[in-house]
Amino acid sequence: MIGLTRVTKIVVVGVSVVVLALGGLLAACQSTVETQVEAQPDVNCALPQETETMEQTEHNVLSNPVIPPIDASAPTKTETATFSLG
Repeated sequence: MIGLTRVTKIVVVGVSVVVLALGGLLAACQSTVETQVEAQPDVNCALPQETETMEQTEHNVLSNPVIPPIDASAPTKTETATFSLG
């Protein structure tokens, strides 16, 4: 800024600060959320027809459900622990 008067230098710096501040506000106002598009079925893709159905019968039910070992070894009474730092 050689050859400019003191008033001109102050005006240039002032305008630069205002432009940067407004640019920051404008950037902060921009939405960062992407628009969500609802999925649509592909009309060119034909799904095969279902040939058999699954029916629940009494034979499919377990008569004696097995408890996994990790659940069997779990304590019956638990307490909440509180930790503090400082």
